Amino acid sequence: MSFYTELQVRYTDFDTIDFSTEKQKILEILTMLAEGATHEDLYNDLVSAFANGQADLNIDPIYCEIIIEKITALFPNANFECRGLGEEYFYTWILCVENGQIIFSSKPWESENPFI
Repeated sequence: MSFYTELQVRYTDFDTIDFSTEKQKILEILTMLAEGATHEDLYNDLVSAFANGQADLNIDPIYCEIIIEKITALFPNANFECRGLGEEYFYTWILCVENGQIIFSSKPWESENPFI
């Protein structure tokens, strides 16, 4: 299991996401998923990824993908593609979002790894 994710984000139109408009709800999502722990540093890493196109997060890639799925629901006009690169090659995922809806996802942990 990997506990590091490089999150890469690319907007597919010219509108960026302003995380500050939903900061409290995002922190609630992070707190809920972390069973009560608040992660202001993780919030800042997510803001950095969506502002700069890339950020390194000290979380498991599966957890990162779940967070992005939940946050996407807060931004109904969002259009972006993102991927999380885990320490292990088979922990690389992709999400494509159009108008706030996930239109494509690839989650390698949902299929059997032939090399194990």
